[in-house]
Amino acid sequence: MWIVGTPAVLRRLVVIALAITTATMPSTLAIRFGVNEKELASTQFWSTTFSLVTLSAFVLTLA
Repeated sequence: MWIVGTPAVLRRLVVIALAITTATMPSTLAIRFGVNEKELASTQFWSTTFSLVTLSAFVLTLA
């Protein structure tokens, strides 16, 4: 996006839109089939927690 000269605001919006966690489907499947529900919940929790930090840093870097 830098190469084509996309505005910084649009780059930030694209990063946020692509980085949104999509936890509903894996959770639904794990509960439905009874496979590693606790491990999945823990993984999703930490993934979401760390994504807040890394996503914020990345967006600030784009500014």
